[in-house]
Amino acid sequence: MMIKSEKEQKYIKKMIEVERIKRKRAGLRRKEQIALRAAKQKSIAA
Repeated sequence: MMIKSEKEQKYIKKMIEVERIKRKRAGLRRKEQIALRAAKQKSIAA
């Protein structure tokens, strides 16, 4: 993995935490996972 800016690192960590919490609650549905992945790619590309 490449080293990203602090802002990006914090954002990614937050997304990972959110994903973990969601998985614990309901075991992420496929649609949510795809949406999260798309959001990550858009934020990194932007």
